[in-house]
Parts: sequence; structure tokens; C-alpha cells
Amino acid sequence: QQVAMHGHPARLVIPLADGKLRSIAPDGTARDVALQKGVVAWFEPTRHALVNTGDAPVDVVEVEFKTG
Repeated sequence: QQVAMHGHPARLVIPLADGKLRSIAPDGTARDVALQKGVVAWFEPTRHALVNTGDAPVDVVEVEFKTG
């Protein structure tokens, strides 16, 4: 699974299963993220591409906080 470059406002992410992602910033820097089922994480606004580096599909609920 791969997701092309896209943007998000600030958001909460709730993984529905364990997983592993690589988040790639517009400047090409990459950060690996380990998702743990049910562990809520906060992310500031961002723009990134994603690559699933795990063995299973990534399934999350995202709650985006939009302004205006």
C-alpha cells in the first residue's frame, strides 16, 4: 500500500490494528511510525506520502480538526 503526497490538518489517529508506516515529507526525509491497535496518537498539520512497511493492511480512524 502506498499513498501519494497529500496534506492533513491537525488530527487524532486511532489504529484498528497494529501496523507499520513510513511517512515521507515533501523534502524527502522519512520517518517510520509503529501503529498499535487502540493507541490514540496526535499529529500536527502535515503534508506527506505514506508507504505501508508492514505485512498487513493499515486500518485507522482519523479525526481531522479543520478551522473555519
